Amino acid sequence: MRTKLIVGVTLVVISSLLVFSYFFIAIPGTAEAAKFNPSLPTTVIDGCSGKSVQVIPFNDLPKTLRDAVSAQEPARLQYAQVARQSLCNSQRRAFRYVVHSYRLGQKFRFRFSANEIQTIYLNEAYFGSDTFGIESGALLYAHKHPKELSLSESALLVGIIWSPARYSPPNYPDAARTRRNKVLDLMAAQSLISADDAERAKADPIPAN
Repeated sequence: MRTKLIVGVTLVVISSLLVFSYFFIAIPGTAEAAKFNPSLPTTVIDGCSGKSVQVIPFNDLPKTLRDAVSAQEPARLQYAQVARQSLCNSQRRAFRYVVHSYRLGQKFRFRFSANEIQTIYLNEAYFGSDTFGIESGALLYAHKHPKELSLSESALLVGIIWSPARYSPPNYPDAARTRRNKVLDLMAAQSLISADDAERAKADPIPAN
């Protein structure tokens, strides 16, 4: 009986060590990502680019912007994107990179809520033209702060995140319009906005600069 108890305890200890190793050994922590989930507007240094980034809290993200992100990138994909961002300076080989991205994404699920990961996702996003973060992206393309964005502008900015090089409004206005309209259609299809709201937003012009 005592032998069985010792074996049982040993197996529990080994299992616990394996779980700990799986989630926490050889992959980054959550501190870097946590910088992009502030309680108040602030400026942080992005560990990937070394750039100074203006970051804003969840409450400064309008619902239209959050819904646009959710339509284009479901929560599970946002976790994956943030995990890949956290591994940006990694020298890992391809297979190890994929494995570590997956493991880090799981680690983030323990640490951050869906709202928090969405905040990190938007504050880390690259918008082209050496511009990082939704605050700077909104100022660059819409000339306003994120909380002031219209539905059309929210969809436009979220579309740019998908591929800043392809959907830059000044350089490729037609492609930017097509991508914005796709985001609006996704929002309508998921009942985040009405079909009429989507069509009205599609009529808005694409900013030239």
